[in-house]
Amino acid sequence: MQKQGYSTPPQPAPDDDPSTSAAADPDPVPDAAPWPGGGDSTWSVVRSITDRKGKSMPLRTGNASFGMRHLRANHNITSASLVYATVRADTSPNTETRRGPNRPQYEAVTYYSNNPWKSETIVVGGQYTRGGSQPSSVSGPLGVITAYCKGKSVCPTWVNGYVG
Repeated sequence: MQKQGYSTPPQPAPDDDPSTSAAADPDPVPDAAPWPGGGDSTWSVVRSITDRKGKSMPLRTGNASFGMRHLRANHNITSASLVYATVRADTSPNTETRRGPNRPQYEAVTYYSNNPWKSETIVVGGQYTRGGSQPSSVSGPLGVITAYCKGKSVCPTWVNGYVG
């Protein structure tokens, strides 16, 4: 089945070296920001996402193993909007069978706006159920665990230019 694509605005780094960053980070997530009342921000929701089946897939601040901090440190994905668009754009009927019934995998293609032949398939993996280390005071599913460019461990910086 053909995936729905979405284009990115022209905000590329001078090259595709992931060590260079785009002009502005559209979705800043501080490395260690406490909740306003104190405590750990690991479980705070950066962006609420509902997939096309109506199931909640929150993007949390996370840590080295899941969420925005994991995406940024391991895969060069810094845009919560890119993750949101990928989850919302996936129309595949087998979203839930790719990893298991409670661990959906979403995929969508993003195109480099200055070159329509240049594209990346973004993959987002999540969990509909609670995480094993999730405190009882934190409600809802674990949500987004990872996101990456298919076939690569690190995405090119230009994919983060998507703002939606």
